[in-house]
Amino acid sequence: MTCPMTCSVCGKPSNGLLCALCLDQLRRVLCALVLVLFSPVSHALNFGKPVSFGVAVDMTSPHLANQHRLVIESLLTRVARVGDSVQLVRICNQPQTVAELKLTSKLSTSAIKRLVSEVTKPCNTRGSAITSGLETLGSKNVYLILSDGGLTDDNRRADFTRVTRVVMSDRNVHALAFFGLTSQRDSVKAQLPTDARILTAGSADLSNVYAQLVALIKAGRK
Repeated sequence: MTCPMTCSVCGKPSNGLLCALCLDQLRRVLCALVLVLFSPVSHALNFGKPVSFGVAVDMTSPHLANQHRLVIESLLTRVARVGDSVQLVRICNQPQTVAELKLTSKLSTSAIKRLVSEVTKPCNTRGSAITSGLETLGSKNVYLILSDGGLTDDNRRADFTRVTRVVMSDRNVHALAFFGLTSQRDSVKAQLPTDARILTAGSADLSNVYAQLVALIKAGRK
């Protein structure tokens, strides 16, 4: 003689540990859990808030090209995460958006190499529209400007300070970094407002300042 089984959840008669109703409810809960674990919201909870990156590049000569390529590669490989967004702009004399991405998965090495190569192509025109390049990036959490010419050839350089002030008035901005020639760093810095979120670097101190940029981004995710 066998004893009738009851559901371990509701106590009703059952052919197994769970009755059909409780088993169906368990399936629903598990499905919902899977959706939550693999959703963008989950990534935000596990890795912090998503970040929007704006990267503008002005290359007129190969002097800093390799160094700046490594910076962008590092940003896309080690700093940007699933759920983040990235806009890459090639400045030259007229800013052009090379790519605008919403990261739904980790970028492949080949994709990163292709994007970096495209955005760091040397300019074949005169002039560096850095002020317009900053405006082209729109509203972002992180701004990164890479240039080997500074503001010298920017016909809107008189507007640079005003535009930068507008950008930095947004409390959601985590950082604005300008990386260029050491000889241009001080002249650019003199035109930037005083703000702990603003970083400038030349080729000599780029690695140290880049580490500060990463720290600001990490703090902004919290």
